[in-house]
Amino acid sequence: MYLWEKVSNYLKNSPSKLSIVHILLKYGLKITEDGKICLDEVEIPDTKIAKVCGAERRAIRETVKFIRNEPELAKLFERLKPAGASLEDIAYFFGYGILKIHADPKVIGVISSVTTLLAKENIGIMQIISEDPSSTPNPMLVIITDQMIPGKLLSQFLSIKGIRDIIFPSTV
Repeated sequence: MYLWEKVSNYLKNSPSKLSIVHILLKYGLKITEDGKICLDEVEIPDTKIAKVCGAERRAIRETVKFIRNEPELAKLFERLKPAGASLEDIAYFFGYGILKIHADPKVIGVISSVTTLLAKENIGIMQIISEDPSSTPNPMLVIITDQMIPGKLLSQFLSIKGIRDIIFPSTV
């Protein structure tokens, strides 16, 4: 079972709480034992979360209280951590390549096939970021490479089983 499915089962009757939880998960925001929302060790005010969610501060508090009262959710959110900084928007400063892939999340081996193809071209990988397919309608896989990706690889990427389309903004 995907993380999103597990969490959304608790909140299926509350779309507003579900949208707040989606933001918490998206950014890796944990909820401490005393009910504070934190990005790792940095506390984030409810008003800031509310603004991002398009909700009232009171709705944030209600969601936090709900999570704290569900032992399984409380444990999950106490341990949640952000994945780290994305290099995507700064890649061009360093001459890195960017490959964005929409793939069928049920097809096994997409990442392996892509990384094998990159390795054959002696292209190193700096970062891989994958959106959760259970909480994103059209999840994207973003791969940042240590150099620009040659355009000649586009057709080879598109021939990989499971890849629907590619955004290939950095080609040589």
